[in-house]
Amino acid sequence: MKWKYTQLPFFLRRPNLRKKEETSISEHQSDLEVFYMKIKYVFADGTVSEVEVDDEYGRLHLEAERKIENDNRRWRYHVKASLDNCDYEGEWFQDPNPTPHEQMLIDTEYAESEKKVQEFKKTLTDIQLKRLEMLEQGMTQREIADREGVNLSAVQKSIEQIRKKYGTFFDK
Repeated sequence: MKWKYTQLPFFLRRPNLRKKEETSISEHQSDLEVFYMKIKYVFADGTVSEVEVDDEYGRLHLEAERKIENDNRRWRYHVKASLDNCDYEGEWFQDPNPTPHEQMLIDTEYAESEKKVQEFKKTLTDIQLKRLEMLEQGMTQREIADREGVNLSAVQKSIEQIRKKYGTFFDK
């Protein structure tokens, strides 16, 4: 597919409207008039430099800039996803290895939560504690009832009491 432009945008048709050029007549040579053009270069560090070039080179330079701008515009139109549009946040960009400070915070949080769980387990009866440990091992309520030789509803009531105690203990 070839790109065809029948008419240039208004700011490219008249070079004196472009920001990157200022035309001026600076000198005459014998019978021919020589026009000079100032081209502004903006470097990556923000410094600006003006270079005076002859008219022919200036027009070639402006034409090359225009082609680059058009290519960039076409690329942005056809490429919907770009790294420039990404927010570098979230799980995808998270470093899997925490910093030493973050690791210290994680360890202290874990130690505090383990301490709190141990305090909670002290509030349970022996039967509730034993049934909770079986649940932690992955056993179902029916398997717990079969192992202990009790009715399933007794195990369900016991687990419901554990949940109520858990809610009151951790909602303080």
